[in-house]
Amino acid sequence: MEPKKSKDQVVRLNKKFARVFALLSIPVMGLAILPQAQATAKPVTITFASWQFAEPGTGAGFLALVKEFNDSQKAIVVETANTPFATYSSALKVQLGAGAGPDVFQLDFPTFVTLQRADKLSNLTGAIKRSTSGFSAIDKKNYVGRKKFGVIWIAVNYALIMNQDLFDRAGLKAPTTYAEFLATAKALTDGKGQFGFGVRNIMADQNGWWLDISNWVYGNGGRWTSAEGTPTIDSPKVIEAVTRFRDFFANNYFPQGADVGTWRRMFWEGKIGMAIEANSVVPILLGGNPKLNITSVPMPFVTKANVTNVTQLSINKNSNNTKRIAAVKFLNFVTSSSTQKKLSTIVSGSILATKVPLSKELLTAKPWLAAFNAVAPFAVVPAPQGAEQFSAQIQFAVLTELDKVLRQSKDPATAMRDAQKVAEGIVK
Repeated sequence: MEPKKSKDQVVRLNKKFARVFALLSIPVMGLAILPQAQATAKPVTITFASWQFAEPGTGAGFLALVKEFNDSQKAIVVETANTPFATYSSALKVQLGAGAGPDVFQLDFPTFVTLQRADKLSNLTGAIKRSTSGFSAIDKKNYVGRKKFGVIWIAVNYALIMNQDLFDRAGLKAPTTYAEFLATAKALTDGKGQFGFGVRNIMADQNGWWLDISNWVYGNGGRWTSAEGTPTIDSPKVIEAVTRFRDFFANNYFPQGADVGTWRRMFWEGKIGMAIEANSVVPILLGGNPKLNITSVPMPFVTKANVTNVTQLSINKNSNNTKRIAAVKFLNFVTSSSTQKKLSTIVSGSILATKVPLSKELLTAKPWLAAFNAVAPFAVVPAPQGAEQFSAQIQFAVLTELDKVLRQSKDPATAMRDAQKVAEGIVK
C-alpha cells in the first residue's frame, strides 16, 4: 500500500501539474492562467466607426468613454474611426460589401435595415446583458423577427431651437403656429448676413436633409408611405409641406447652398435665429460658443409628430470570431448602467439603449431639454413605414425632385407626383 502523502507534498505536486498544463496550453478547470502567459498575450484590437467622434461638445465625451473601456482592462483595445455623416453610410456599405469594414459601427436606421437584409450584421440574440433598468421601448427596432442585430446608441428627438438674444433684441416671442414661424423667420432675416432660419438644403447633405424635410412633412400631417408601404409622396399634405419649405428658400430665410457645418457655425456666431434640430446638436452649438443663449419649443407645425433619428451599434459579420467576441464585450460595456448614465449626460438626454431617467440636475443645467422631452412621445422614425428596405432609393427620389423645386423652380405638386411615380416603381 502506497504511503499517504503529506499536505505539503500535495501542494507541491499541484503546482508542478499546473506548470505542465500551462506550458501545454491545456485548459484545466480551477487553474489560474500563469502570470507569464498573461504577459505574452496580445490584446485584441477592434475598430469602432462613427460620424460623431469629431463633433464639437459631444465627440470628446464619446472618445472618453472608449478610453475608459480601454483603461478598464488589458484584453481589448478599441480604436475609433470617424467619417463625416454625409459620406458615412455609402462608404460603410462599400466596405462591408467587399468583405471588410470596421468591427463595430454606428448606423442610422435605414442603413441598419439595408445591411441586415444583406446579411452583413452579426446576430446578437442573447449576447447583450439586460440592465437592471431594462431596455428602452425603442429597442424593438434592433429586432428582425426574434433575432437581435444591434443595440441603441442614441435616439434623438427634434424641436425648434432659438437664439434667444436675437429674439429679445427683435422683441419676438417663440412661434407656436406655422404663420407665426413664417413671420418670425422674415423678421429675423435682415438681408445683411443674418438669417431667420438654418436648415440643410443641398444633395451633399442628403441624409441630414431627409431628416429635416421629414420633420416638415410629418409636422404637417403627411407621410412618405401608408402603413402598408404604399408611397403617398404626392398627397396634399406632403405637397403643402414641400411648398412651405420652397417659400422659405425663395425668400432667403435660410442660407442657400450652405452645408450643415457652415450654417451651424453661423448659428453659434449669432447669424441665424432658429433651427429645427436634434437635442444632440445643442451641445455642438454650445461647444462652438458656450455663451450662446439657446431656448427651445415644440416645432410650430400642425401636429406634434417629429422625427426620431434612431442610431444603433452593430457588429460586422465579416469580422473574425475573436474580434466579434471582443466587440460584444464592448457593447455590454456601452449598455451597462454606469456607462448609460454618463452617456445620458454627454448627449443631453437622448433616448438610450436602456431606460435612463433625466435627472433634475440635468434639466436644471439644460432647461432647453424640457421641450425635447415633451415631444418624445410623438416621435416617428423617418424611414418610409412598410418600405424601410427602400429608404435610400425613396429618399434620393424625393430629394432629387425637391432640389429641382428649389433650384429649377419646378412646381412642388409636379415634383412630388414625379417622385411618387419613381417610388411606386421602386416598391413594386
